[in-house]
Order: sequence, then C-alpha cells, then structure tokens
Amino acid sequence: MWATARHGRLVALVAVAALAFVACGDDDGDNGGAADNGGDDTEEELTIGYVVAGDRNDGGFYQGQVESVTETADAEGLDTIVVDQVNPGAAQEAFENLCRQDVDVIIGGGSELADGFIPVSQSPECEDITFVLVGGFPPTEDSFATVGANENEAHYMGGYAAGLLLEASGGNVACVVGGPDLPFVRNMEANMTAGLEAAAPDKEMVVTLTGDFEDAALATEALTALIDRGCTVFYPYLGGALPATVEAAAEAGISVVSTSVDLCGVEPFIQESILYNPALFLPTVIEAIRNGDVVEGEQFALYGVGDNQELGIDDPNDGVGAKLCEPTSEQQTQLDDVREGIISGEIETGQAA
Repeated sequence: MWATARHGRLVALVAVAALAFVACGDDDGDNGGAADNGGDDTEEELTIGYVVAGDRNDGGFYQGQVESVTETADAEGLDTIVVDQVNPGAAQEAFENLCRQDVDVIIGGGSELADGFIPVSQSPECEDITFVLVGGFPPTEDSFATVGANENEAHYMGGYAAGLLLEASGGNVACVVGGPDLPFVRNMEANMTAGLEAAAPDKEMVVTLTGDFEDAALATEALTALIDRGCTVFYPYLGGALPATVEAAAEAGISVVSTSVDLCGVEPFIQESILYNPALFLPTVIEAIRNGDVVEGEQFALYGVGDNQELGIDDPNDGVGAKLCEPTSEQQTQLDDVREGIISGEIETGQAA
C-alpha cells in the first residue's frame, strides 16, 4: 500500500498491533471460514456479518476491528462475512444483502453506517437476526443494540498527551486531519482541543476536515498546509486516507499519533497512541451475544478509561484512553492523574456544543 519498504513493514506491524487485543487464531481476513471448536459443544454456533465503511487494510480504526472480529470468531469456531469499503450513503443495500445470506448476527462497525443499518434492523425479513451497532449512544429503536468505547474520554486524554509532546519538543501546534463534518468528528475535535488546553494552554490545536475519510490526496494536501502553519504533532482521524498521511508526516519529520490502535514501538515517529478501537471490546461482545446478554433496544456498554477490568486488560495504559510511547516519569504521572480525574468525574468530557 505504501511506497517505501519501511512503510510496507509498518502496515504489517499495524496488523500485529491490532491483533494484540485478541487471542491468536488463523484469520483469513475475509469470509472467516469456520474453525474447529474445541470448546463447549452446547454454545451457540453463529454466523456474524460485519460491515465497515472503510478499508479493512487502513492501518487503524477499520483494520483493527475487522481483524479482531475475524480472529475472535475463528478462535470460537464461528463464521464471519466481512463487507468493507461501504459508502455510508449506500449502506442499506449492504445490510440487506447480508440479511439474505443466512447470518445470525449483523454488526455495523461505526455510527456513520446508522442511516442504512437502522431500516434493515427493522425489516420483518430480518427479524431473526441480532443487530448490533458500534456507536457511543443508546439505541434509537428497539430493533438493535449499541456498544462502543468512549471516544470523548480517549480524545481528551489524547489532546492532553499531545500538549505534553509539544511542551517537551518546544513545538506550538498540534493538528488533526479528519473526514466529513459529522457529530462524532466534532466531538473528537472538542475533546482533543480541551485536553491540549488543559496540558499546554499556550499551544494550539488546529483541525482540518476534508469531507472524506478515504481520499488520500485531499488528506495529504490538508496535512501539507497544516505543516506549513507550524504543526509538529499530527493525528490522522481518517480511514483509507490514513496511510498516505502518515507517510507524508514521517517524511516531513513530525510526530504522529496513532489512530485507535497502539502502535508505540512500531516506528520512532509514532510518539503517541489514542486507544478506542472496537478491537478492545469485540471479543467481550461476541461472547455476550452467544450467551444472550446483548439485548436489542439497549446499549450493551460504553467502555471508558476505567473499564479495563471488564475487558480483561491488566495495564491501564493499554485500555481506552491515550498513552505516550516513551513518557518521562513526570509525563506518565500527569496522564495517570488525568485518567483518574476522568474516572472520578472531576474532569468532564462530552459532546461538542
């Protein structure tokens, strides 16, 4: 995907990092043929249909969740049908097609798919299917459940960590390139900005929205303009356009914040990771679906920075939130204090105004 051998290696390492969230298995990355199940034969066998708007090889949000669901399904002896690169405006057709393929569960991998997902979940033809939408809000109908990571908390911590990077380097501007002007994108902007202002009130967060998560040319052009404005810490809130912008940032010699998955240690220019990928919670959700614990019409969970134990994550730095790749002891103490402040309610994160 990327032009240089270095970046080719990075794409491979992205996959390794995403898979660190789940048990190892033999993932074919596509239709997830059923594996032998050495577990309890009384557990329900399922075929899971999984839909994402972006490229399953994007190196971030979409790749992390696709690999998590297929690896988890393979380990449990379940089948998967993955559909990627679905235009949100045409998502209803993709969900209708899955409904006709004798699946037991349909999961929409992002709230940008809601407009196509919800009507299909209400269709009488699909009433025997369990519908789950990855999103940070309660269901608006009783035909589907929701589950998500608290991106607001993760992005507040991410903005704070970016401020610490700027303070340490002497830089003045952190920047974000995002896609469409959507509510969850504006929530990211608001919380990243608030976090940075708390850490470094004299520094600036600049956000450019291109209107498209996938258009690499637009995203790279936007990043170039931001670098010209002094950006030295870059967060690509993108889908398929992410690898191209990371390559451009690396060539420009600026720090990169990884998107949703932990890529600390992959390359020296990656200096921070913001963690909220569905890969963190999909194994838990799939188990809950099999046990009948996911109820349509209800939000199953919104996992935040204090929910590591529920997710089986021992190190709080590896759960929902943000981390610096090589923090000083003082920086780590500051981030720990922010996490505790969010958990206690002393620090408020939330929706954009």
